[in-house]
Amino acid sequence: MAKIKLDSMDKKILDILIKNSKTSVVDIAKKCKISAAAIHKRINKLEEVGVIGGYRLIVNPVVLDFKTQAFIGIILERANMFAGVTEKMREIPEVVELHFTTGQYGILAKAYCRDNKHLQDVLVKIHNINGVSNTDTMISIEQLIDRSIPL
Repeated sequence: MAKIKLDSMDKKILDILIKNSKTSVVDIAKKCKISAAAIHKRINKLEEVGVIGGYRLIVNPVVLDFKTQAFIGIILERANMFAGVTEKMREIPEVVELHFTTGQYGILAKAYCRDNKHLQDVLVKIHNINGVSNTDTMISIEQLIDRSIPL
């Protein structure tokens, strides 16, 4: 993928959308002091070239009684087993992120659970997947930073 050069207006538009993706084109236009049509065109271009990969709703897991956030390092029996393990991990709804990694773990997963007992149940499911040798679990006490990449 080619490197994209953003001008100051693109960065301003992205900054506004990063802070609140529901900001209307009209409101962005007012903040940027250019027409709504120009903003709309720039946003479409940012989407077309892949700078904006999409928009999504962020649900607060704690409000839905998922109080335990865990990172699970998964050690594979063999590195070439990651595809099969990945397919089985997709069937575990508590797993919200999955990364094929370098280093000690072949796969790093992020999961939300109601409590430690629920986490234990999830870990049993993971350990029962063919190709999983072992896991190393870290429970997040508090998320300290959550932000987009710098522009």
